[in-house]
Amino acid sequence: MQVEQLKPNERNYAVIEKEALAIVWGVKYFRHYLYGRKVTIITDHNPLKWLMNIKDPAGRLCEMQRKDSNLFAIINYLEKGELPDQSSKARETVILSDNYELDNSGILYHLFTPGSRKRRQCLRRQLAIPRCLIDEILYACHDDATAGHLSLNKMYTKIQDRFYWKGMYSDVEFWCKSCVDCATKKTPKHRPKAPLNPLPAVSGPFDRVAVDVLGPFPPTYNSNKYILIFSDYLTRWPEAIPVPNADATTTAKVFIEEVVCRHGAPRQLLSDNGKKLSIKILLKKFVNL
Repeated sequence: MQVEQLKPNERNYAVIEKEALAIVWGVKYFRHYLYGRKVTIITDHNPLKWLMNIKDPAGRLCEMQRKDSNLFAIINYLEKGELPDQSSKARETVILSDNYELDNSGILYHLFTPGSRKRRQCLRRQLAIPRCLIDEILYACHDDATAGHLSLNKMYTKIQDRFYWKGMYSDVEFWCKSCVDCATKKTPKHRPKAPLNPLPAVSGPFDRVAVDVLGPFPPTYNSNKYILIFSDYLTRWPEAIPVPNADATTTAKVFIEEVVCRHGAPRQLLSDNGKKLSIKILLKKFVNL
């Protein structure tokens, strides 16, 4: 069971429209379970059958388009041939109207030809979106559970296939850049790379030893959770020692007992300078031991 609170403007809907809104919201919320399946909606609200015989299902969308200041002049010109009083606005309306058309239900569409100038494709119709619906479309195409948090170009192409509004690219760009999940989880496109500094050649076995730690793993019967790895740079000889913890004291003790006492003291000890394998901390522990 899922509960959703009505928005302030939705509380003014009629009872029939509220029931229909609940169905639409439920289908959208559970669409990853319903997609590709035949679904039967059971309700005790008989007036909902009126929706199956409604002649103008796009009435609310038409009303939103006509309330939008960017679309009203174009719709008024295409329907009635009337132009705004300002000459500059009238000239702009006439030029823009060539890229729009109204269908039989009065919904405004934008005409779009995808592809480059050299390789034009067939003409497409994009639904002209009023400003009040832009945030819902951006959320559905980016933040929704099935949207996938697409990148700027992929999201713009996805929206461009079906919708259009003025300044669409800048809105999509701002939405993607202001997404908290994308900023915290996705890696930057151009990550700066540190320069590679080749290490000098070694003169003999165990002249340079690399150290690293693996884990934590599920505890063994001896309560060991980590594995300390020591590897010789010349012979590639590995030493893997299980330990209960991987702090600096344990690492220094294992290094002396398992590496130094058996193979001799190396001239260089190489690590990734992690929190548990900091060379400075290890040197202090070596001195104390």
